[in-house]
Amino acid sequence: MENINVENQSGIEEDQISPSLTEEKTVHTEGRLKRPFLILLVAFAAAVLLDLPFFEKSWGWHWAVAVNLYLIAVVVSAHLEGKHLPIPSLTLIVLTSLTALLTGFRTASTTTIALVLVSGLGMLLVTVSLLNGQWMQFRLRELIGELFKLIPSGVIGTPALMLEGIQFSQTNKEQNPSKSKPGLAILRGVLITIPLLLLFSLLLAAADTIFSDMLGSAFDWLKLDIFDNFIPHILIILFLTWLGAAALWHALTKSEKPLAIQPDKPLFKPFLGLTETSIALVSLNILFAFFLVVQFRYFFAGSANVSIDGFTYAEYARRGFFELVVVALITSVLYFSLASFTKRDTGVKKRAFSVMAGLLLAQVSVMLISAFQRLRLYEQAYGFTSSRLAAHVFMVFVGLLLLALIIMELTNSFRKLGLVLVLGVLAFALVMVGLNEDALIAQQNLERAVQGEKLDAAYLIHGLSNDAVPTLFRTMDDPQLNPELREKLQLVMACRFANFEDNYGEATWQSITIPTLAAVKLYAEHDEVLSGIPLNTIGNGAAVSIDGETIWCFGLPD
Repeated sequence: MENINVENQSGIEEDQISPSLTEEKTVHTEGRLKRPFLILLVAFAAAVLLDLPFFEKSWGWHWAVAVNLYLIAVVVSAHLEGKHLPIPSLTLIVLTSLTALLTGFRTASTTTIALVLVSGLGMLLVTVSLLNGQWMQFRLRELIGELFKLIPSGVIGTPALMLEGIQFSQTNKEQNPSKSKPGLAILRGVLITIPLLLLFSLLLAAADTIFSDMLGSAFDWLKLDIFDNFIPHILIILFLTWLGAAALWHALTKSEKPLAIQPDKPLFKPFLGLTETSIALVSLNILFAFFLVVQFRYFFAGSANVSIDGFTYAEYARRGFFELVVVALITSVLYFSLASFTKRDTGVKKRAFSVMAGLLLAQVSVMLISAFQRLRLYEQAYGFTSSRLAAHVFMVFVGLLLLALIIMELTNSFRKLGLVLVLGVLAFALVMVGLNEDALIAQQNLERAVQGEKLDAAYLIHGLSNDAVPTLFRTMDDPQLNPELREKLQLVMACRFANFEDNYGEATWQSITIPTLAAVKLYAEHDEVLSGIPLNTIGNGAAVSIDGETIWCFGLPD
């Protein structure tokens, strides 16, 4: 009986002690990673895979590979940690990956910048909302706040990850002294050995040319020059590893706890009365109404290219276009600020504010139509450029933003402003991809030339990317094209071809995007025609003369 009682007492004591030990372990590991060394290795591998093939190569697939390497690292790291990724996070990862890959399918400057911005924003949102998947619920304040949290994580994230790895290893040895972990030992050995091998291989390669050639021949298929630039390689790899490890640490440790989002609670307590706000809104409405009377006279009821006080319509449009866009943007910010800071504690005050603010936004929308008309007139006079086309599309999205603000005011749903802005940036980038801006600009400018306007040959040569090459060749091959215009266009394409060979003659796969491949094929098909067109060669440069203007294809005179 004594033995039984002792055994029962021991069982009771174990039952009482066990939960506390379990709880202690849970508290000890809460918010920390299970495999920190593996996460660090993933970041290092991604840095190496990005640096070695793309070091000092001209722009091509760099951004697409960089973004997708990070996204792969995020997914792999979450799997290693046993973390479940919610559907919104997976959706964001797919969208970010696709927008980054599109940089390899369009080379126009504005489109590329838009894609880089939107996929960069996507990477940041993945990092801050990976495990909770709340990015679609972020208001403007959460969006800005969560992105700012990445700044301290970028500084302390990698040291924290390394420290966690060391502490994890020590704790594991203390708790399981009899159990060896060959996998962890191998991993630690790899993490120590790889940087050492890389460092000493580069130093020895720099010390002996024959050894460098023999060692470098193993990487000839990748066209790597790591042994000629070992210090920059080391610095870049270390920098990328630091950033990647910090981002992974933040994504896996700071994004799991859901944010307490309270949509109806204002960020600041409203301090403006309706009287002050009404004075501002009524005054601005009167000013804007008077301006629109002038706009209707000149831009909605007149004919183009008529002199106005010494200005043509085109000059007048150039003078006021950007100012109108700025007015629209400032008014949007002003509206949002007044909506946040004005006390509207009764239904009458809410309706009064909505009427005055809605009228203001409606008038700004008409101003945007006027700005659109101004830009159209300016393009009729001087032709199309990338910045003008981007401005056209941008104005449409500013107008949609104003409409969204009106709808959010009427439905009391300002909490969705952050999502509207994110989706708006994404939509702008995708629209620019769909338009194929440089091909559209080339088409519009060539149509102007067909109608008798002067051909802007310099812009066709240097202002357009390889996206425009198919359109230019299609027009040049048109049998109904005016012979004089065809001759000018042949000079344009011969000049572009010389420039293309100078830039891409020895380009590697890292720099060859889809439009570049298409251009290679088209230039090869037209080689017989283009090679028969003489260029003015001076020194190391080449030029053509079109309409009395000398245009350099590449190089400059001594």
